[in-house]
Amino acid sequence: PYIALAELYGSEGKNTEAEKTLRKALSVEPDNVVTMSELGYLLSKTGKIKEAIKILGRAVKKNSYTPAYYYLAYALSKAGKLKEALKLFKKAISLNPYEPAIYLLRAEVYENSKMLKEAASDYRKALELFLGDPLLIQ
Repeated sequence: PYIALAELYGSEGKNTEAEKTLRKALSVEPDNVVTMSELGYLLSKTGKIKEAIKILGRAVKKNSYTPAYYYLAYALSKAGKLKEALKLFKKAISLNPYEPAIYLLRAEVYENSKMLKEAASDYRKALELFLGDPLLIQ
């Protein structure tokens, strides 16, 4: 329920409440990699990059949970560590090559790095994987 509540807060732009909720969830279950991953991603989106990298690094060490890898890659890219980030995106793809979110985040990283050909390729791959998915319109 904590993650669902945090996602609801996030969808309403209430990032502070989302963060508090995820931190509460971690206080109850400190080794939950899903919660660590969601909190780390939220922190990276809200500019708390160092803490995001620390939490996501812990999640990756605990488990091969695919989102932890691509969220950590995203956070590393925000910290200017593109080479490390791209390695982690590659690892995430090796764990689950059919996860469109990996390609979407990597495309964003490529685009922000002015690697437009690579960004376009990943956006196309994400679209291919999203076909028939109602989230496609997002």
